[in-house]
Amino acid sequence: MTERPSEPDPPEPEIDEPDAGIPLEPVEIEPPPPPVVRTAPAAACRTCGYNVEGLLIDGRCPECGFPIQRTLAADVLANSSPEYLAALHTGAVAVLTSIILMIVIGVTAFIVTIAITMPTGDVPPHWLTIVSAMLQLPISLLLVWGWWRLSTPDPAYTGRDDGSTARRVVRVMLVIAGAAAVCRAAVSLFPQTNVFVLTGAGIGVVAFIAFAVRYFAEMLYLQWLTPRIPDQTAYKQARLLIWLGPVLFVVLALCFYIGPLIALILYCLLIDTVRRDLKAIRAAM
Repeated sequence: MTERPSEPDPPEPEIDEPDAGIPLEPVEIEPPPPPVVRTAPAAACRTCGYNVEGLLIDGRCPECGFPIQRTLAADVLANSSPEYLAALHTGAVAVLTSIILMIVIGVTAFIVTIAITMPTGDVPPHWLTIVSAMLQLPISLLLVWGWWRLSTPDPAYTGRDDGSTARRVVRVMLVIAGAAAVCRAAVSLFPQTNVFVLTGAGIGVVAFIAFAVRYFAEMLYLQWLTPRIPDQTAYKQARLLIWLGPVLFVVLALCFYIGPLIALILYCLLIDTVRRDLKAIRAAM
């Protein structure tokens, strides 16, 4: 057999080389844009009051660790500090607890008084007045403490209306109410002479005036607080009770005290709504 001659390799394709006489234009590669650094404007930390100006928005306060984004967010309670929310919540719980205890003691004192005086027709004994006053004193102070907590100012509120006017009136009236409760308990220890009876009546008048002024201030304060929850139902209740409460208290006071009882129930429902809202906000944090 004769061997077949090997076939020659195929020719390599010719590559057109650029003309050395034509200069190539350089290709400019643009560098990537620098990352956007978002810094905070001048603002006070909602927890400690530290000025976070110039710090990264995604960071935390160097003093207390509170998120800067929440400091710069809207003035709703969900963005407030945990300490502020705890003060409001415990205050609402204390107010409700004190009112319930006052009702229990009042009803008990009324039943005991009827049971003692009805068979004989005599006036209630002095010791019953002392016991009732001494039991009401810590409960009255609990109510004062509760509303003092519930009216705690927000240290980092940035809105124009901070509710300070109504809150200050509430606190001034609370001081008067607390002092009146202490004086009433002290006067009850003395024999019921004309002097001490008149003194007790005068203390009662002062306490009632302080209560009336405080009531209107409380409703105005809650009208400022409830939109920050936000709870439009509670806001409407506060707007309604600011005039309906006095009407029920005065107009229907002679109808077996049914008017004041209805006003008290509506008042408790409003405070309980605020309490439940605050509890939900704290649980979601």
